[in-house]
Amino acid sequence: MAVDIGRTVSEHWAMGIVYDRDGRFEICPGKLVKGEDLNEASIRHCVKEAHNFAPKSDSLIFLRHGEVHPNEKSVFQESAEKYNYSKCGIVSVKETVPYRVLRQIDTEIIKPVSGDYYFLDSFYSVLCGAGGEEYEHGTPKPIVAEVIPVKGEIIPKEALKDVFYLTYLNWGSPRRSYSLPAPLRLAHKLAYELSIGIRRAGPPF
Repeated sequence: MAVDIGRTVSEHWAMGIVYDRDGRFEICPGKLVKGEDLNEASIRHCVKEAHNFAPKSDSLIFLRHGEVHPNEKSVFQESAEKYNYSKCGIVSVKETVPYRVLRQIDTEIIKPVSGDYYFLDSFYSVLCGAGGEEYEHGTPKPIVAEVIPVKGEIIPKEALKDVFYLTYLNWGSPRRSYSLPAPLRLAHKLAYELSIGIRRAGPPF
């Protein structure tokens, strides 16, 4: 489940839900919200929709674009408890970060390939989504993913692997990845369009 907020003239949120092992997912608009954090009703709606899409799943990851506020974590935890998930966690993804990922071959420094990563500590990692082999201009900019366990054992490396796999759910060009997980990238784009008054009828490529 991926969520973002668009802030321009007004504030709207949008979500993307991946609901099976084939990588099928849907991007859905949310409602108008106030303030930086998602309100309680929005988070409860997201968890309910995630359960409706995948009722047999025993785990749930809340993928958030930007900082996770303390109230968001507590509301997510409370909402997830209603559906008997054995494992729940939040992954906060940030794009504007002071890091780079590079490769060294002998004495030569080259661009990273898609999927290169390193951990800053046990729960913070730097990940290169679209790497040098498909990035045409300059050096790819990585993202930082913060894994926040909420219930059960959430293994940060496994969560990061899922984040990377989601970068390849590219509707417009399936052989190329996004630097962000696709459901999060498209939710981000839809939330921005909603915030400036655009009501899209099709997928937000």
